[in-house]
Amino acid sequence: MQDQPTTPAQPTPQPEQQSVKEITPNTLEKITKLAKKAGVILGAALLLTISLVLAWYISQRALGNRNQETPSNQTEEQTAAPPVPESTASETKDGYKTYENEKEGFRFDFLEEAYYEQLTPFSDEPTHYRVVLAGPGQTEKIVNEQDLVDGYIFRVSVYENLDTPLTQLSNRKKERYKELCQETAKYSDNSDLMIQGLPANFFAIEDCPQDIEHYFVTNKSKLYELALTYKGDLGISQVYETKARDILKSFRFTNIYRPESTHQVVTSKEYGFSFVHPKLTQDCCEIIGPAQSTVSRFITLGTESEGFAIFIEKNPELKAFGTYVTEQKQKLIQEYQIIVGKNPEPSEEEITISGVQGVMLVGYAWWGDAIYLPIPGKEQFLIIVKPQTSEEFDKIFAEILKTLQFTN
Repeated sequence: MQDQPTTPAQPTPQPEQQSVKEITPNTLEKITKLAKKAGVILGAALLLTISLVLAWYISQRALGNRNQETPSNQTEEQTAAPPVPESTASETKDGYKTYENEKEGFRFDFLEEAYYEQLTPFSDEPTHYRVVLAGPGQTEKIVNEQDLVDGYIFRVSVYENLDTPLTQLSNRKKERYKELCQETAKYSDNSDLMIQGLPANFFAIEDCPQDIEHYFVTNKSKLYELALTYKGDLGISQVYETKARDILKSFRFTNIYRPESTHQVVTSKEYGFSFVHPKLTQDCCEIIGPAQSTVSRFITLGTESEGFAIFIEKNPELKAFGTYVTEQKQKLIQEYQIIVGKNPEPSEEEITISGVQGVMLVGYAWWGDAIYLPIPGKEQFLIIVKPQTSEEFDKIFAEILKTLQFTN
């Protein structure tokens, strides 16, 4: 067995003796200064950390509020009157949205900076559709147009058509404003115009204290009121006016007769009326009418074999409508006796068209039936003559009468 090499015994290490220095007054003063300096640095670092965290928290809260922010008027109205299925507001290009109402048959475009709301105060009252832009100076909630002090409002109100002449409705609305506006307000005259080929009436008000534009137009069985209201400081007010009018320019009926396709509009500024027909021809047929020298033919329309004609009779003696109709009945009966050789079997019924009361005489004339109407604001009478026609043309004629509007 071999001997293992031996390792010399190592001396056991002894713990190193550390020298302890005596703390002198000068050393203690240095330590105190260092401690104070370290405390100041640590405190400043802690204060900076807290400030950064607090600033981040505040910025995140502010960002969240901006993302969820909605004008107070819009929030309340949407809660009170939720959107109806038949209306939509969708995003379009160039910062515009399109609102379309299939039920009432209209649409318009508006800037995204504004907001849309639907107002239905009570279930039995008409619905108002409006776009509102509240400017920075608008601090109060906008309930009515009279509350506007900075911004603009575009409103569409839809009513059942009362067959009241548009000029009469427009004048009455203007008189109502005179009760609401301040004494310095200025009112324009009423003006007739066309909106998509439909008769309309317009008036404007300055300094009510708002500036206001009002339009009335009828389409089928509905009366539409289009109202623009804007107010702001000098210079800004013109900007609001332009933006509100841009909405009006974009307004379109979506259920209107299309003159460019299947229907045509006939308008007479001289006699103050208009109507729409399904592109009937003016070379249709021979329609006989009243034989008086004061009567002139305005137009004849129909198909190849049947139609109707409109005549205008002057009223230089300013006869009352009732007196005029009585005289016409007597003349028609006398002419019938001469031409036919016997007495007619006449009947009559009252008729109201575009708010104007007239009469339809049936069987009085040997050449057909006739509708007599006084033309509002004119010293003239409108006579619509229709001989006996087919049931199909009778339906066409009835639809044409529904579109007849007096614009004076």
